[in-house]
Amino acid sequence: MERFDVNELRTAKDWLENDHDGTVFPTFSSLGWFIRQNRARLIESGQFFPGVGRMTHMVGPEFGLVVTDILREKAANWQPRDMRGAAHG
Repeated sequence: MERFDVNELRTAKDWLENDHDGTVFPTFSSLGWFIRQNRARLIESGQFFPGVGRMTHMVGPEFGLVVTDILREKAANWQPRDMRGAAHG
């Protein structure tokens, strides 16, 4: 896990609006869905700090790279829906 200064943290919304071109996450809701689906992995990365109470989600400077890693892993394991149950039946 890369270390970084607390001053390098930014809100997830700020990351989306300023460091992301909208290709993968066109809306904050789509980023929120991704975060909900991959919460544990994002936290383990040390690049995601979930908001608690009124605090908003914060992300580290390598958050985008973590997102890319997760997407790469999901793509490598992807199977068409009709093939998922083919072995069983």
